[in-house]
Amino acid sequence: MIARACTGCASSRRQRGAVLFVSIIVVLALSLIAITAANTSLVEGRVASEVRSIQLAAFAADSALNEARARIFEVSAAHGAAHACSYLRCVIRSPTAPAAAAQFMDTPEAISATTPFRVDLAKLSGGDESARLAESPSYVIEDLGKSTPFPKGDSAPGEAPHAFHIIARGVGSTRESTR
Repeated sequence: MIARACTGCASSRRQRGAVLFVSIIVVLALSLIAITAANTSLVEGRVASEVRSIQLAAFAADSALNEARARIFEVSAAHGAAHACSYLRCVIRSPTAPAAAAQFMDTPEAISATTPFRVDLAKLSGGDESARLAESPSYVIEDLGKSTPFPKGDSAPGEAPHAFHIIARGVGSTRESTR
């Protein structure tokens, strides 16, 4: 009877070692799955943050564009479109200026005519802090002069309208997301 008990002891020692080995393998597999899930979650968080920053930049540029339109309309209604640039900061693009709007915004002539947005969105705090921008939006009003006259039947036949081109820049929560 003693001999049989010792034979069972050797067998159970081998089984305990096998269970330990299998448990370690399972724990390692679960750890790898958890690490992969955590990394995926972090990457998704960064992507969502960048998408939000790009959306904030687009909203900021749209806000600046709308403000410029309203200012042009307001001054044109009071003083006439031909005299709007006497009351607003405007620029006339030189022939050597870059055609791309983003590149033109960085030229000295555009920088001197840049108008910042009426609210500095880079200094938001409190409850509005989540919409804080790295840089406040701005816009440049380009005076294109008189356009071709309206064809007959339009609201102002024969009158040549004054044309403006607005370039707006919006920056999101990071300077890398500029629109």
